[in-house]
Amino acid sequence: LWCARFYKSRAQASEAVAGGRVHVNGARVKPARALKVGDHVSISQTGRDVDLRVRAIPVRRGPSPEARACYEETPESVARGARRQEQHRLAALATP
Repeated sequence: LWCARFYKSRAQASEAVAGGRVHVNGARVKPARALKVGDHVSISQTGRDVDLRVRAIPVRRGPSPEARACYEETPESVARGARRQEQHRLAALATP
């Protein structure tokens, strides 16, 4: 999660996993859980829920394009994100 740039630090990623905000293949996991290619990961962040499939395991924490190549967000997750962005945009327009 840290290598894929979902969290700014390894400590934050570990805390999210320990706090039950990360599930792998539908099950709550421990921070030391190793991922495999093909695993489905669900991440609940503040105001954002992301579902993705692991495409590759990064060897290091590299640049953002390298990190994005390691996972694929599900179409449902992309649609949820688009709806959330639209709601934020409409809320900003409605605010005087």
